[in-house]
Amino acid sequence: MSDTDVIKVGAIVPLSGPAGLFGPSCCNCFRLAADEMNECGGILGKKIELIFIDGGQKPIDVAANLKTLLDNEIFSALIGMHDSDVRHAVIDVLNHRVPYIYTPPYEGGETADGVFLLGETPAQQLKPVIPWLYQYKNVKKWYLIGNDYSWPHKLHSVARQYIDEAGAEVVGEGYVAQDDGNFAEYISEINELDPDCVMVSLVGSSSVEFNRAFHKNGLSDHILRFGTLFEENILLASGAEACAGILSSSSYYPNLNDDNNAAFINAYYDKFGKNAPTLNALSQSCYEGMLFLQKITEKSNSLSTQKIMQVAEGLMYEGPRGIKEMHACHISKNIYLAEADGYNFKILEKFTNILPY
Repeated sequence: MSDTDVIKVGAIVPLSGPAGLFGPSCCNCFRLAADEMNECGGILGKKIELIFIDGGQKPIDVAANLKTLLDNEIFSALIGMHDSDVRHAVIDVLNHRVPYIYTPPYEGGETADGVFLLGETPAQQLKPVIPWLYQYKNVKKWYLIGNDYSWPHKLHSVARQYIDEAGAEVVGEGYVAQDDGNFAEYISEINELDPDCVMVSLVGSSSVEFNRAFHKNGLSDHILRFGTLFEENILLASGAEACAGILSSSSYYPNLNDDNNAAFINAYYDKFGKNAPTLNALSQSCYEGMLFLQKITEKSNSLSTQKIMQVAEGLMYEGPRGIKEMHACHISKNIYLAEADGYNFKILEKFTNILPY
């Protein structure tokens, strides 16, 4: 098969670093989508070939690697499931050369041309949930902890607004380097301040280490934890006992009752086996990113960033989360508040069709 018969898609996923925990299931979901699409004609009649790029490196290194690939016209589209600092670096070198689909939850506010955002924003994950926690879980005092980079800082800034509007208060806040697994100082401060809930905006292995320390020091007995990036890999790595009292806000959980989701889950485990890396919201977003790319190129009949931008408004596509519609390069979605139940999540509440801004 010649290069003219192939469309190469860049897939940026964390294969190293603290977020490397998410990498295996994300790569599998990319491969599943590509194989399914190739069986049905690929994209614009051409077979899809995936080019994986490690998004777990420092942003400057990801950008340098990406620039080399772009300069050599290695791929025609880019899908990313990685942190926001990497997203900023990607946009700086992309210069509209190929369409860029960004799939995970993020801090909101991205308006760069040619960037299509499928993940949740704080307006979706926090705005409906924080008042609910105040009313039904009596969460009146919050402590905020996150890794020390753009996403947690901006997320917490928005969270403070919603916490204040709900009539609650923030009693403390801390930030930890992504490669720092020592949480003793913060655990001690949380124990002293005794909040009702800790908002955890830590990534991957950092979140795992915090959960273990939190439980080891007896805090999970009386203090809730809430996060917008808690998913099944975090539960597995933390251990079920350390996850008691964890709450999560997301638009996707594997146990959603939807025919498309059931088909997706069956296809995943049929392809990769019953012991495959566990499905979760982040890996599902990679699969959905591929579906979105197929749909938007079908509508534009092109891989040109400019032509794709012209057809994005109002675009509808269907995936494991159901039918979605794009407006202002974001999508509205149902949000679910869930509670850790062993190594899975049990949905407590559904918030319908929440706007991303």
